[in-house]
Amino acid sequence: MPTKLSKYCDGIIEAGWLAAVIVVPVFFNVYSSRIFEPDKITLLRTIALLILAAWIVKLLDQGGFQWDLVPKGTTWFKTVRHIPLILPVLAVAIVYVIATVFSVTPRVSLLGSYQRLQGIYTTFSYLVVFAAMVGNLRRRAQVERLITTMIITSLPVSLYGILQRYQIDPVPWAGDVTIRVASNMGNSIFVAAYLIMVSPLTLLRIVESFVAIMNDRGNLTANFSRSTAYVFIAALQIITLLFSGSRGPLLGWLAGTFLLFVILSLLWRQRWLTISVIVAAATVILAKNIPGLMEITILQKLPLDVGGRYAFTAMARYAIVVVGTIVAFSSIGIGWTKVQWLIAAMTVGLGFGLQEIFANFVSGLMILFERPIRIGDTVTVGDVNGTVSRIRIRATTITGWDRKELVIPNKEFITGQIINWTLSDSTLRLILPVGIAYGSDTQRAREVLFQVARS
Repeated sequence: MPTKLSKYCDGIIEAGWLAAVIVVPVFFNVYSSRIFEPDKITLLRTIALLILAAWIVKLLDQGGFQWDLVPKGTTWFKTVRHIPLILPVLAVAIVYVIATVFSVTPRVSLLGSYQRLQGIYTTFSYLVVFAAMVGNLRRRAQVERLITTMIITSLPVSLYGILQRYQIDPVPWAGDVTIRVASNMGNSIFVAAYLIMVSPLTLLRIVESFVAIMNDRGNLTANFSRSTAYVFIAALQIITLLFSGSRGPLLGWLAGTFLLFVILSLLWRQRWLTISVIVAAATVILAKNIPGLMEITILQKLPLDVGGRYAFTAMARYAIVVVGTIVAFSSIGIGWTKVQWLIAAMTVGLGFGLQEIFANFVSGLMILFERPIRIGDTVTVGDVNGTVSRIRIRATTITGWDRKELVIPNKEFITGQIINWTLSDSTLRLILPVGIAYGSDTQRAREVLFQVARS
């Protein structure tokens, strides 16, 4: 029977790992020289020491480890071996200790350098937090609190990344964080790696909320509000992940999301979910490859210009995505009467989190259908002249005469004014004023200009 002291220590341990998943991603100190890594790791080490102290007090109060989840009569080694991931973690810890002992600079290996503080001390702090979770997560409510805390913590991280993208950042950065946002992490890859760990948990909550809505479980208003909030947070996470410009984490996010839904289908023993996951994966693969295959095998042989072929392949890609989405929902068995709440929640999420992105997407479709600009057209936007090189979902790229690329949101081409020099006629006339000194031979100057033009 746990005593009051043990329960108090359990509370401290759980508060410690919750504080770790909140403070470490969010906190940074603008008044320190490094701002990010040393301050974050110092906090993590402090939290790990508090967790370790509370855990030791709890063990002393209980009289040692309580192996209550393992059958009686087994040795402690067999008990440890039955705990998932324990042996690999112990192997990593032993390797780190050996490497530190035989290191060229043992002190740096132990405490870490001033730049990042990534030494064995920090690694063992991670392991203490991990071990505390493994040894003390015993109730479903604890798991739910941990997941909820991680999802809510990702909200300010994602919002800060979006603020950086749109140059609303009070922190003076040495580098440019508007192209690849760094958010609270100080590094684009770090923030992307953090988001791909939290995003599957948010998607899991979205699935749970939508299932509760479709099955009429619990309070409909509460489930609707919960699903709207999770859709909003997931949208911000994905936007920030894209703004980070990190291709590796993005591929990891796609693989992790696919694996999440495969695991859910196996756990729930739902054939419809397995089929929908396979259809979704097939849709992504086909949408990435079929347009290019059509371009090579069919469209290049037809009497179409470059802009027409590009519009055709883009619409084919969108059609594949739409058909795949419909087939996936059909395999799930979702009719309009059930999906209307889902659409309403997604609409609210789009209105808050993806308003500009959605407007640019619709504008991109209008550009492809109406074709006010096409691939290869020569246009003038503001004071920039160039050639349209790409028309994407969100933005269009214009390559200037000096090979600089200007990325313009699609909405600007629909709501703003542009000059398309080749909209109806590909023949251009450029006026280039040429000045010569008074008294010069104008006929000779004319001949030289013609010679330059012919060459």
